[in-house]
Amino acid sequence: MESPREHKATTSALAGVGVRSADARHRDPVAGPAEKLIRDRIPEIIRTAGKEPATRIADPSEYPALLRSKLYEEAAEYVASGDPSELADILEVVHALAALHDLAPEDLEGLRAAKETARGAFTQRLVLTLAPPAHPHPH
Repeated sequence: MESPREHKATTSALAGVGVRSADARHRDPVAGPAEKLIRDRIPEIIRTAGKEPATRIADPSEYPALLRSKLYEEAAEYVASGDPSELADILEVVHALAALHDLAPEDLEGLRAAKETARGAFTQRLVLTLAPPAHPHPH
């Protein structure tokens, strides 16, 4: 059975993204220590467990990319587990990404509702059959 760290590394790999694992066995000594964006209270939780976390504040220029990587990580965790609590993590990241565009959660909900009105939702479980890619004919 996988440990929680191994599970996160596996789910990140399943998503096909370049999120490096926090597991020491998967660190690349050339690239430096693995890093990932964490929730604000995680250092406090780690300290309560008797450990001292190694953290830094992300530069504003790298924050959008860190959030996008976190979105992949959280989505992969949901895909792998099917655990609905992972959807809350995805939503938290989506809200942080929206804030980068000066969108409040209500604004984002308005955009979602407008798309639902224009294009529908996913309630009917419709699946589109895609045509195979066209192959060029030899001349």
